[in-house]
Amino acid sequence: MRMAYPVRCNTTTTMPRATPSTSSSIRGQKRVQHNRSTLYKENLKLQQNLRKTQTLVQRYKKRLQRVSKTGNNCNSPTPRKLTRAIMKRGRPEIRRTLTFHNALIAQIKKKYKEAASVNNKTAVTSSITGSVIRKYRSLTVLCSGTGISRRAVMKVTCGIARKHAKAFSQDKCKKVQDYFERQDISRVCWNKTDNYMTWR
Repeated sequence: MRMAYPVRCNTTTTMPRATPSTSSSIRGQKRVQHNRSTLYKENLKLQQNLRKTQTLVQRYKKRLQRVSKTGNNCNSPTPRKLTRAIMKRGRPEIRRTLTFHNALIAQIKKKYKEAASVNNKTAVTSSITGSVIRKYRSLTVLCSGTGISRRAVMKVTCGIARKHAKAFSQDKCKKVQDYFERQDISRVCWNKTDNYMTWR
């Protein structure tokens, strides 16, 4: 009786070698992807630069409209620009500016207190108030520093005058009183306290 022996089979598979045509096509695809990603990044940067440029154009256009409307000089620096310039110069310039500010506030306060009449106080108030103070919202600081009331400042800047109520004359008061005492306007009616109840 013959014995059956297992037969070995060669299971190793050979991978096909990459031909020059396939390797070149793979390199071409990678190059195309790299170029596309580079162009996409450049496109994003250009879009951001375009947005910044449009924002600057709109800002300068608005500034030109304001200047043409008010007729102010473009070269005159604003208070905010002056403040930034002083902050960049350093402590000595800041100390000098603050000293001048406090001295000016003290002088205005002294002038306002020493004013003999209302007209003189109004003149002092009108010389330190105006559209610039209102634009930079420094009205509260001005009132607290100089001691001038907010109503006096608003009266000068906005022309708000105090309205005095006129008193009625005696004839008008008598006419109003006679009108409300007429029987067809106000008549006497019974009240709850006018009733008298007796218990049985």
